Amino acid sequence: FAAEFKIKFIRLPSEELTKNLKVDRRNLLTKIIWSIVFGQLRNYGEGLLKAHHINFADRVYGLLQTGDMSEEYLLSLIPQIEAKLVEIYAHPALVNTDTNNGGEIELKALLSHKVRELLTVKGFELSNCAKVIHS
Repeated sequence: FAAEFKIKFIRLPSEELTKNLKVDRRNLLTKIIWSIVFGQLRNYGEGLLKAHHINFADRVYGLLQTGDMSEEYLLSLIPQIEAKLVEIYAHPALVNTDTNNGGEIELKALLSHKVRELLTVKGFELSNCAKVIHS
């Protein structure tokens, strides 16, 4: 399907459990299970995607901190990141809902001047999917 739908880039979660736990040890069991499951999926997916010339980020952060990607979390995580192409994803919202209880926290974090400044200081360039696909 990749060729048919011209898929060039896809999210393939890859988040280091140890880095997450240095910042936030809450939901430990869930994070361990998700890390194992998504780690195996990543291992399987890398070869498959490379064989079909589909690109993916070196690291994708957000899964283990779903609903609580706060400014404080990002300010602690960013200095630990050691990868060239990194995706940080969240589920921002103007108002929290039953299905997205952390949306306001995540929106505030994504709009944070401190987070943006730290990304710049650490040498990261903000981008989007269109730029990444065509680079």
